[in-house]
Amino acid sequence: MPLYEFTCKKCGWSGELLLPTTKWQGSKCPNCGNTDLEKTYLVIFAKKLRVK
Repeated sequence: MPLYEFTCKKCGWSGELLLPTTKWQGSKCPNCGNTDLEKTYLVIFAKKLRVK
């Protein structure tokens, strides 16, 4: 699951949200609830599991 960094265009909040790739659009600012967020950064990480 990717880690997105957003900046809120209304209140200026900036922070990271862990969201599925299909659900980042329409995300709400945790500070003011505004949905007008600018995606500023994306980190994708994965963990490989070995099953014996």
